[in-house]
Amino acid sequence: MRAALPALLWASAGATLLPLCVPPTEGQDDTFITCEVEVGEIPSDTPALPRTTNLTVVEYNIDRNGGGGDGPREAGLDPISSLLQNQDLLPEFDVLIMSEVARGCDKWSSGASGAEAIASHYPGFHYAYAVEFVNFDDASAIGECSIGNAIISRYPLSSVDSFTFSSQCCRYGGRWGGRSSVCADLEVGGGGVRICSTHLESGQPNAKMVLEGTYVRERQAAELAKKLNEEGDEGQLLLLGGDMNAPLRKVDPTRLGFEHGGFADVHDELPWSERGTAPDEAGGKVAVPLDMIYSSKEGNVLDAGVCSDDECVGWSDHVPIFATIALD
Repeated sequence: MRAALPALLWASAGATLLPLCVPPTEGQDDTFITCEVEVGEIPSDTPALPRTTNLTVVEYNIDRNGGGGDGPREAGLDPISSLLQNQDLLPEFDVLIMSEVARGCDKWSSGASGAEAIASHYPGFHYAYAVEFVNFDDASAIGECSIGNAIISRYPLSSVDSFTFSSQCCRYGGRWGGRSSVCADLEVGGGGVRICSTHLESGQPNAKMVLEGTYVRERQAAELAKKLNEEGDEGQLLLLGGDMNAPLRKVDPTRLGFEHGGFADVHDELPWSERGTAPDEAGGKVAVPLDMIYSSKEGNVLDAGVCSDDECVGWSDHVPIFATIALD
């Protein structure tokens, strides 16, 4: 049974940008805040051409629209968009799932969400953006600087749903909100696909919170797997991906949380030495595997990889990953 869906804010070209969240009142829990999900479609004279035999998914943490300062070459969204369109480095995507997408932040986004800005390069594509955190101390011309998760798709999105994990810890100061996911059905025909973009707990850089964050991530993974399994219709392919913040490779509790929920790691055939998506602690080699995509069906992965070329590195503090999955 699918839970009641959150309110949606339908975006349209040239419309005034509005805040998505209701600020918490004094004494209210400021983790589980009420926010609308922004959804939209990029205008086109013709719809985006469908591809229905398989689905190519790209996942990318874009570090606050390429402005967070954690990547050595960050220069905003333009080089990120160029990388995503470079088919010598990445396959043409049907679905792009992103985390650390900024919206309404004067220093990162200049108004529109990074999801809308990137989707604007793909006429006929659809997008959804859901708030994870509101940075209430940061300047915003629209009165709300937020960071969240997003889905961009050549297929129409329906049953769009955002939820905040029940298990939380280690939030940085100056924020409302909590770790969360945004999910949607892709109207691809047949049994269809439901996909989630997520961003799990990272912990903070001290030993106690790093340990606490590890166990919170495991609970978040189990909760997301359970939610997808409960919401998925019979015959539906279920996919999830994002920045899992789970560096312990095969023995990471987060991975076990997804596997016990019936999800398979689509990059499982790649050696871990080739799966790094974020720099090591020294800030040098991209060696830490934090970004992952999981599927409810094993054996349907046609191709999977990591954008490891030098031209993929530095526009964020992560590099993109990708997978092509058979729909039949």
